[in-house]
Amino acid sequence: MKISFLGATKEVTGSNYLLVHKNTKVVVDCGYFQGGRKSETRNSQDFNFDPASINAVIITHAHLDHIGRLPKMVADGFMGKIYMTEVTKELAKIVLEDAYSLMREPTHTEKDVAKIFDLSIVAGYNQKIQIAEDISVTFYEAGHILGSSFVKVDYDQKSIVFSGDIGNCPNPLLNDIVSLPVSDFVVCESTYGSRIHEEQSEKISKLIKNITETIVHNGTVLTPSFAIERTQELLYDLDTIFDQQKLPKVPFFLVLGYIWGYGPTT
Repeated sequence: MKISFLGATKEVTGSNYLLVHKNTKVVVDCGYFQGGRKSETRNSQDFNFDPASINAVIITHAHLDHIGRLPKMVADGFMGKIYMTEVTKELAKIVLEDAYSLMREPTHTEKDVAKIFDLSIVAGYNQKIQIAEDISVTFYEAGHILGSSFVKVDYDQKSIVFSGDIGNCPNPLLNDIVSLPVSDFVVCESTYGSRIHEEQSEKISKLIKNITETIVHNGTVLTPSFAIERTQELLYDLDTIFDQQKLPKVPFFLVLGYIWGYGPTT
């Protein structure tokens, strides 16, 4: 098995790996590059492989930096199968359609976006799927966003795990990360590798404190949230806090906007 690291190396966007084993070529994730004009111009450049030669694509989750270049792969000739969980497929449709309607990338058309889901195969968690004569994949719960996975690739009695993005647990909307299966190699992304996240209880306490102080001063709390799951979690937390009467009920609004390259925001 030969692995080429074509994105998310010495950076945290553009996740893209090419696996070549005998006569089979598999891509793991195909994401947008983000982080300024210089990074983003790479999204319109040619791939480091011929998309028409790729047999299958494996998607770990629906963030744009893991799926954003899929339409370009299709536009450039990819005709294989795309494997992802059911929820990832549902989220990916929203993310890619929304991104196209707002950005109108010259690299692909709306038909290319739609074709992705004609080529998609839904994978259940913990179920081994044969994607080629000598390669199988298994998706495991990654606890990152709804539908997120890390993926174990088995070949010739050996295996590689691709982490995708992992965590942050515990989260009231997500299942916990499952234990990593025994594997020969692990390819791990580490976006938050240098950080220790605060506990859920500490986060809720800070939220209550900030809102309480703002109410006292007759002010308004503005909370920018550039990622889909963070908005979901914030709305869930606010609803729970108000139901438990830890705050007086005050109106709150979700305002939809867009940050180029990241997707819908509040």
